[in-house]
Amino acid sequence: QLVQLGISGINISLDTLDSRQFVQLTKRDLLQPTLDAIDAVLEKGIPCKINTVVQEGINDDSIVEMTAWARDKNVEIRFIEFMPFNGKQSNNGFISGAFIENKIKSEFNVKSLPMKFGDTASKFQHESGSKVGVIHAFTRNFCGSCNRIRLDAKGNFRNCLYGASHQGLKEIIRSGAEDSQIQEFIRQQIASKPKNGFSAENEVPHSFESMSIVGG
Repeated sequence: QLVQLGISGINISLDTLDSRQFVQLTKRDLLQPTLDAIDAVLEKGIPCKINTVVQEGINDDSIVEMTAWARDKNVEIRFIEFMPFNGKQSNNGFISGAFIENKIKSEFNVKSLPMKFGDTASKFQHESGSKVGVIHAFTRNFCGSCNRIRLDAKGNFRNCLYGASHQGLKEIIRSGAEDSQIQEFIRQQIASKPKNGFSAENEVPHSFESMSIVGG
């Protein structure tokens, strides 16, 4: 059905290949169905990226295993720094992207790939051709070229995850506004995108809501 709909790519979260760690992280004993889903996507030829959030003391011992698994599957994997969007305003468990990169380079024969404008991941390539990336989501080394805009289910814009949400789009649409007015509001949100995640964080008291609330 996804192929028929013309889906051009899928991101799938997979933080570990260990069933006990999987249950600990997701609260669900669904590791095998997740792996089966990945195989089904790859079998249909849909480009797939695996997102793996690394947490100290939980799955940081899986970096090498996950990298090897993705290489053998010939699927791109992206390791992501743990962010404090857990509703607790805590970043306990954080491991830097630099540590993850050094771990990968020490265990695998990979070469660095240049970051393109708008890229969020530092990318490396195995001799086999498969790629592995590291997203510095907390240390934020890609802010200067970030072109992401997030729209949540309530119709609020967030032009930086570390900044405030901006209301207005839903209200404008429901007021019967012309397309040109809607376009202008969107342009304003893009134009007001902060210089980087650090300045965005400093501009507003931030509670670091859970990502399940931020959504988008």
